[in-house]
Amino acid sequence: MSNDFFSSYENEVSTEDLYIKTNYLPFDLVTGGKGLPLGGFTHLYGGNGLGKTTLLYTVVKNLVIRGEGVLWVGAENTKELANSMGLYGEESFLKKPEYSHLKDKFRYLDAGFYTELEEISREFIKSPYRVMVIDSMTAFCASPETIKEKGIEDVLVGLDARIQTQYFKLYANLLKSTKKSIIFVTQSRADIGGRSFGFTAPQDKPATGNAGLFYSILRVLLQGDATLKASDMGQQGDHQVGKTGWLKAEKNRMALPFVRLPVFILFGKGASNIQALRSYMEAMSYFKSAGSRFQISFKGTEVSVAGRKGLLDWISNNMDALMEDVYENISAYYNILSLGAFKNIKGQAPMVATSEVQIEVPSSSILEDKKEA
Repeated sequence: MSNDFFSSYENEVSTEDLYIKTNYLPFDLVTGGKGLPLGGFTHLYGGNGLGKTTLLYTVVKNLVIRGEGVLWVGAENTKELANSMGLYGEESFLKKPEYSHLKDKFRYLDAGFYTELEEISREFIKSPYRVMVIDSMTAFCASPETIKEKGIEDVLVGLDARIQTQYFKLYANLLKSTKKSIIFVTQSRADIGGRSFGFTAPQDKPATGNAGLFYSILRVLLQGDATLKASDMGQQGDHQVGKTGWLKAEKNRMALPFVRLPVFILFGKGASNIQALRSYMEAMSYFKSAGSRFQISFKGTEVSVAGRKGLLDWISNNMDALMEDVYENISAYYNILSLGAFKNIKGQAPMVATSEVQIEVPSSSILEDKKEA
């Protein structure tokens, strides 16, 4: 083969065609700061009640604010959660005058059978939307018509697994050619089959077939570590209001896999960027405690603030600068995380400001995707 073949080939694909920044820090950092990958499936899984849907609604809200069209396919009834986070219903932020131009950027569709999912997916491929969320894949089942067509013998031999395999195989190619993304959610289960005489602890394993594992270009595990209580937030009461945990990339084609990033999820409100930035500042030694005060040292600025609320308020007021600093120091942050800077956050009082907003989105200057030099 002549060299003319290679010399005439031009790669016109830019990074803007491959990723979308979500502006939810832990999710973006899982892919090395690039964001949500386009052209394939992204798989989020974890145990029940950890906040997978809450985390995804946070990501989706940020994407919609950026002007991205998102289609949500709900096999589980999460409309109330979407309503409480301002994405759905009469209280949706999309109904406010300043966001009127985004009113068609988010759609919620109910579905429960694979035939419905396939019909929605076909329309999604032809639509201007670039992102679709399936919550959750394990909640779908074969329709009565499909069961009658296949017969009871086929139902007993993994009908769901075979339908999923056909779905992933078909749409993996369609997503690649159209540069769109489907995020699907599943639960995790204990992989007890990998134990050896009781000496090996069971590991979290996605509750999906091998096709979902194979065709995903990004697979992320959400693990719970500790509960967030009202008293941890400086409020009265001892009831649970959220979770602290980890976001870990089990399969990653964009950056280093197996890096664990701390996440802070407030149930019914969203995943907190302020808490993620606080963990980043702690890892980078940007502040130290001195009694009841925190001494902040950031880019030549020396500031002393009173208490945890003062620290978080300072972070909230300086989010743009902190977000820029994170993207400039991703490699250093990865190195610190790999050394186990946050091996165990269980038992530490999470620092959450009582006045914290539900979703924190930086200014438009930070929303622009960073182009490679």
